[in-house]
Order: sequence, then structure tokens, then C-alpha cells
Amino acid sequence: MHTPNEQDGRRQEDEAKKIRYRFAFDIGGTFTDLVLLGSDGSLKTAKVLSDQSNVVAPIANGVLQLCHDYDINLNAIDELVVGATTAVTNLVIERKGAKTALITTKGFRDVVAIGRELRYDIYNLHAPGPDPIIDRALRLEIDERTDAKGTIVRSPSSDAIKSTLADAKSLGAESIAVCLLHSFSNPQHELMVRELAKLECPGLPVSLSHEVLGELREYERSIATILNAYVMPKVGNYLNTIETGLRAIGLNTNLRVMQSNGGLASGEVVAKKPIVLLESGPAGGVSAAVRGADHLGTRGLLLG
Repeated sequence: MHTPNEQDGRRQEDEAKKIRYRFAFDIGGTFTDLVLLGSDGSLKTAKVLSDQSNVVAPIANGVLQLCHDYDINLNAIDELVVGATTAVTNLVIERKGAKTALITTKGFRDVVAIGRELRYDIYNLHAPGPDPIIDRALRLEIDERTDAKGTIVRSPSSDAIKSTLADAKSLGAESIAVCLLHSFSNPQHELMVRELAKLECPGLPVSLSHEVLGELREYERSIATILNAYVMPKVGNYLNTIETGLRAIGLNTNLRVMQSNGGLASGEVVAKKPIVLLESGPAGGVSAAVRGADHLGTRGLLLG
């Protein structure tokens, strides 16, 4: 026969076992922040030192310590969330992305260098334009054309595409961006390039412009696709390292990552379209500020 106190204790234990958790982490240059959010609204947090040589170790050790301190079963964690990250932003700013080749329609290799009639200093006639990220030697062309309505005017030959892919490979390309004219209306030729790349350059990441930014204006679509290809290999390795390390300690739930729009995307989606993380760092700060202001009932919010 159990006493009332024992019965209450058992009841509390049973209730605790029903709580499910979302585990979120934010990897900074100095600290890694860890949060366990329970389905009952409970919040458990920790801050540990980051390890740039082994990014997953602080996360794995931190969550195990949190679970130990609060008597939480690791199997109660249903969701993993990578918080707002500046990893992609830093790759672009520091120019530490992959060596990328651009494959574009014949006659359009210099679109990314010409850009728009925009200058950071409108009164400086000699102001340098935006960096196209890719040297001209790595901007390759194929003879093809699709019109604005999606009608194929001229199809590229398989041999021509294979030759261009071979050139990219010989130039040391680690990733390929494909941006063909009007591909947002008809992506057939871009898809053709990717299929041949699987045969000619197995393992080489390929970004297609109609998937990255499927809209008109060649400059914007080209730059977006180049940036996507530029960061894709390292972002893929980064996410894979985290997922593999967390699976090793028994966390087998799917990974979700915060995007630049403040929403979440699966690790699989982000690995194919890492450009969605480009501004997730600032977006995370804004989202947190808005949430905090809402909680406090503040309507006017100044962000500096």
C-alpha cells in the first residue's frame, strides 16, 4: 500500500515521462547555447564553450549534461533545431567557400560582372562594382537558348555540355552553378546539365538557378545560384557532422535549421539550398526581439 506522498511522487514521475522536448542549439565563435523546450512549456538552458575544431562535441556533451541534471530521457527529445547561424554569412564575407564554376548561356558569362547600374558611392565614377565571386576563367558557356515563354530555340549537344563540364573539372571546380537564360520558364536544359554532371563529375555539387531563385532577371538569379553553389559543400559537411555526432549519442530525430526568413527547414532541404541561411543570424535576433516584445506587451520596438 503506497502512502499519499508516494502516490503523488509516482504521479509526478508519470507526468514527467509524458513531456516531449525540442532541443535547440546556437553555435557561436566563443559559446554554444543550448535549450530544451518541453511540451509543458518548461525551459532548460545551458551555455558551454564552443570548439571550432569539433563543433559537435559541445552540443553532444551539453545535451547529455542537461538531460542528466534534469533527469530527462534522451528519447524524450523529438526535434533538433540549429538556431540562427552566421556560418554561411562568414563563408561569403571571408571568401572561404568552394571554388565554383558557372555554366551559363553563350554570350552571358559577364552578366555577373556587369551587374546593375548601382554604386555604393553614386558620386564616385570609379567606384568598384560588386565582386562576382567567380573569376572570369571559371565562367563557362554552352550554346543553347530558351525564350521567355519557355520555348526551346536551340538545344545544347550532350558533347558540348560534357566538354564544358570537363573544363570545369580541369580548372579545379569544387561546385557548379548553372544559370541558363529563361530557365525559370523551362528548366529542361539545366536539368540536362545536372544529369550529365552526375556522370562526368560524380560527387560534385550542382546548383540550378530555376531551383534556387526561379524568377526573371539574370543577374539576380545568377548571383543567388553562384552563392548557393559557393557555400553548398561546406554547409553540407557542417550539417552532416552535426547530425552524425548527435546520432552517435542516440539522438536520431531529424534536424531542422533556422532560415533567413525566421522559419525552419529540414536539414535535407538546407543542404540543397544553403543560401536560405545567408541572413539567418540577423533574422534570429529580430525574431527573438519581436517575441520578447510581444511577451512584455510592448508595441514599439527599436532594433539597432
